Amino acid sequence: MRMINRLGIMAGVATAALLGSAVPALAATSEQAAPSGVGYVWYNAGTSNMAKGRNSFTVKDDHCGDGYKTFVYYEIYDHRSPNGSGGYNYSDRLINGQVIAEDCREVSISVYGPPATTDYIRWVPAKKKISNGNESYGFWEHDSVW
Repeated sequence: MRMINRLGIMAGVATAALLGSAVPALAATSEQAAPSGVGYVWYNAGTSNMAKGRNSFTVKDDHCGDGYKTFVYYEIYDHRSPNGSGGYNYSDRLINGQVIAEDCREVSISVYGPPATTDYIRWVPAKKKISNGNESYGFWEHDSVW
């Protein structure tokens, strides 16, 4: 009987904690490793990390002298709709670009100022071989810019 009461109390405390944090945050930071672990890419949506800039990327190359650069390729669109298989269809591309971290460096760049409405970004971490320019890509991330 005591075990049941303890479980009930623990469940109540856990529920209260969840309800207290149920309001979604207005900002998001996403992280993904570049292929083969050569570095990392962070996307800071909106004003989530103003020390790095609004809608910014931080790209870090972790392995000095390995012959690769870490970078992120991104595309920002005006419209996005679910495609039915867990992904999105994008339309009306506004801008695209890359943020590159040189060998053993970290760079942070704001890639998009405050739009009038929420726009959408998709980005993919990557690595580039310095000697021949060959590129390898990770997995596409989907987020918002605001």
